Amino acid sequence: MAVQRTRAVDLARIRYVLAPSVAGMAAGLLALSLLFHAEITAAVGVWDSSTAYSHCFFVLPIAAWLAWDRRDRVFALRARPAPWAALLALIPGAAWLLAERLGIMEGRQLALIGFVWVLFLATLGPALFRALLAPFLYLIFLVPFGGFVTGPLQTFTARFTGIGLDIIGIPNDVNAFLIRIPEGAFYVAQACAGLRFLIASLAFGALYGLLMYHSNLKRALFLLMSLVVPIVANGLRALGIVVLGHYIGSAQAAATDHVLYGWIFFSIVILIEIMIGLPFRDDLVPRPRTLPAPASGRAGTIQGLVAGGAAVAAILLAPIASHLLDVRANTTAPVAALHLRLTPGCATAAGSSAKPGLTVQQVVCDGQDIRVTVRSFPAGASPAMVLHTFTALSDTGNGGDEAQIIPLHLKNTTPQQWTLVVDNQAQRVITGALWVSNRPTGPGLRTRLALARANLLGGGTPSVIVAFTLKPKRPWRNEEETKRSERALEALIAAQQHFDKRIAGLAGWAGG
Repeated sequence: MAVQRTRAVDLARIRYVLAPSVAGMAAGLLALSLLFHAEITAAVGVWDSSTAYSHCFFVLPIAAWLAWDRRDRVFALRARPAPWAALLALIPGAAWLLAERLGIMEGRQLALIGFVWVLFLATLGPALFRALLAPFLYLIFLVPFGGFVTGPLQTFTARFTGIGLDIIGIPNDVNAFLIRIPEGAFYVAQACAGLRFLIASLAFGALYGLLMYHSNLKRALFLLMSLVVPIVANGLRALGIVVLGHYIGSAQAAATDHVLYGWIFFSIVILIEIMIGLPFRDDLVPRPRTLPAPASGRAGTIQGLVAGGAAVAAILLAPIASHLLDVRANTTAPVAALHLRLTPGCATAAGSSAKPGLTVQQVVCDGQDIRVTVRSFPAGASPAMVLHTFTALSDTGNGGDEAQIIPLHLKNTTPQQWTLVVDNQAQRVITGALWVSNRPTGPGLRTRLALARANLLGGGTPSVIVAFTLKPKRPWRNEEETKRSERALEALIAAQQHFDKRIAGLAGWAGG
């Protein structure tokens, strides 16, 4: 009964503290959810589809619990709305507009967290916001960021494994993400890169540091350990799987349950991190329960609504600027038409279609269906639209955690390097190329900047995407059937010589 009475008193105090800000904060959060539903939907979609970010579903409950854990710090305060703080929305607003122009969804989502912080600061006031800073900062883990390090993590894991095998004395050959030993081959897929362990470790490290330490230095050091340890541990896990394959004489058998091995190994790593951090804890200092009376004040619901409205009005500037830029851009797409050069064993099939800006051609090669998609965009088109379409058509970053990435080095084609995404789960091989400013390129920062420059300043040339998607007539039953599909797609791409001139012609570039 005493515990229930104490909890009831705590809830009453919290209601008093937050009373001036609740209406403005609720209205502001509703407005943000409507304005930025694309960012929220994209984030939740990643949480649901990728095991690397499934822990994000727990971030909001953890942040709420962190705020409740700090209730003693806010009992002597009261929300004092500060409409002037709405001006700070210009900072995440500029970041959101830049990320939106560059087509970086993670940047837009991080900017949205910044908008939420500004809304809380404006409706709660600086003192209360500072008292709850830790749970507000923890909201960063709602953003599924870090995917850009998957490639470097794959490279590190492959090289780490190769060095370990050399030390142990097991013959090996490491080529990009492929590790070969006499007993078979191991591919360091995205699921093996350790991103899921790294992100989860960082989220755990931040929570552990906030709970166990009062010193910001200790928190930073533990977070650094949470960054380094899972990377090295994942390398050791991959090395262990390859060594196991060597001793049992089968690479496939050793790697069958590598994801399960990973989570067991990761649980052990987290336990080790906890044991290392425990001796340095300083959370045992009791917090005083004797509290001063809540501060009085005249701030009321109207002030909270004014502050929330001012924050939303300032936040609106970024989406309005984005809309005006899109309206100004040329909306007439060039005709997309590409005459395919078919290899022996290939023939056109029913199902082809064409309209301004989009051509889909169906081809059957060696008994396998290949869809060739050509998508063109007008000069000054939204970079986000161009890059999102390229990602969707070429499967860049969307081939599944177990997808294999195979670079092709071809002669007499431009670009000379294509990247096959072999997705065993979806049973397909897919690749694509992007032309921006009259030259083949990839979805890197330089491309994003070129598209954003044309969108912001006007001018520029049309952008073109060419994508090939192969679906086998029947599911692959063994590695040889998979290789057969890869060779069929590679042969068709290799037959398309002088891509640059032909793309220039269909896009209407000068001199095409």
